[in-house]
Amino acid sequence: MGFACTDLSRGQVGDLLGKKDVADGNWHHVAGVLDGTKTSIFVDGELDASTNSSPSISVNDFPVLIGANAQVKGRLFRGLIDDVRIYNRALAVDELRTLSNGG
Repeated sequence: MGFACTDLSRGQVGDLLGKKDVADGNWHHVAGVLDGTKTSIFVDGELDASTNSSPSISVNDFPVLIGANAQVKGRLFRGLIDDVRIYNRALAVDELRTLSNGG
């Protein structure tokens, strides 16, 4: 599992890959957070991976898709996705833990 935005730290896509196995048949709460100095992946309310990054995200003409890739046709998430949210700020760890517990 990865959290990808262009220009997070080195002008590349997919700089941050998580370590936790989420393909285990169980439901997991996964959150990608960009707070202006680092990018992090949280799984079930716990930090899974983090890297330093810049706060800029490139703009392009591709649509935002959840579970698919507008640039690479046929590249699809295999599983179920529920309750997708995009915030205009980085959530605090306490907020992520509340969300991961169904709050």
